[in-house]
Amino acid sequence: MSGQQPDQGHIEARQVAQAWGRIEAWLAEHAPASFASLKAGASEEEIAALEDAIGVRVSDGVRALWRMHAGAESTAGAVFMLGNWALMGLDAVGAVYRERMLFQRQNEAEGYMAWKTPWIPVCSYTVTDTSYGLCVDGDSGTVWGWEEIAVVTPRFDSLTDYLEEMADALEAPGLVVGPMPGVARGALLWGEPSDPAVKDAWVPLA
Repeated sequence: MSGQQPDQGHIEARQVAQAWGRIEAWLAEHAPASFASLKAGASEEEIAALEDAIGVRVSDGVRALWRMHAGAESTAGAVFMLGNWALMGLDAVGAVYRERMLFQRQNEAEGYMAWKTPWIPVCSYTVTDTSYGLCVDGDSGTVWGWEEIAVVTPRFDSLTDYLEEMADALEAPGLVVGPMPGVARGALLWGEPSDPAVKDAWVPLA
């Protein structure tokens, strides 16, 4: 179960929804390909079914995000989250969670720390490549980055911080420290693309 207090969970859900609203409004106006990749929100029944399948209750912030959009379709515009990540669908979340927990159980005697029970994956390298990504700790709220071979790194203090930093960067790109957001063929991308064809079409915001 999540370690959040009820009031904290309510505040987190509201903050996540507000930050995401800013992001979605920007995508709708400036990055239509990325906006079009968003899936519909998940129902309470769908989220509850995932929780039953993995045996963990997700945090209120993650729940709020999934109510709005439960992942992205596998299209060219889907990898648009800050850091060039893709939102994961609920099926992928369940599969990655079970896979990482199994790896943890099989290797914990060797000293690996690949996953913890309250960690819920939310973003991955692409919609179909889930070997790397971001997960949210349901107890502390910390957003961790995971890699394919038992490497985890703290990235943000909370899901709210992650989404607010993304929204701020889109609204005020001149203040960005790090990869600059830009748009290529209607898709939001962070940092100059390495693909020459996409690089030629990419226009940085600032």
